[in-house]
Amino acid sequence: SAKGNNSQYAAATSSSSSSQQQQQQQQLVLRERFLHLVLSMVGQNVILTTTSGRVLEGVFHTFSPFDSIDEGSRNVYVVKACRIVANDNDSDRVDDDDEDGVGRIEEGSTVVIRAHRVASVRAKAMRLDGAGAAE
Repeated sequence: SAKGNNSQYAAATSSSSSSQQQQQQQQLVLRERFLHLVLSMVGQNVILTTTSGRVLEGVFHTFSPFDSIDEGSRNVYVVKACRIVANDNDSDRVDDDDEDGVGRIEEGSTVVIRAHRVASVRAKAMRLDGAGAAE
């Protein structure tokens, strides 16, 4: 009957809507956790590995995951007092590698790296116990 089909459709739509709301809520929670992690990393000594295999060490300054800022500044890592720890497999090239989009790095400089060029960021020692976090 048409009445039965309508109630089945309404139930399926309601279930789908509830599932979408749960998924959106989970995405918000994950984003909040990510932002807390990024804020906790500010000022920490980090080791950043690029997608080309170059390993950099420095002080984590910021990451900008916000859609509201201009395209050139969005989704970039900023590491200060940077130095090269290791290059990719080509040992003849010391610091002029541009495969990772970073270019030449001066010892102690500030480096801006687009997120898609970063394979990993590791903090040597960091507490995430929520101390000082808003309740």
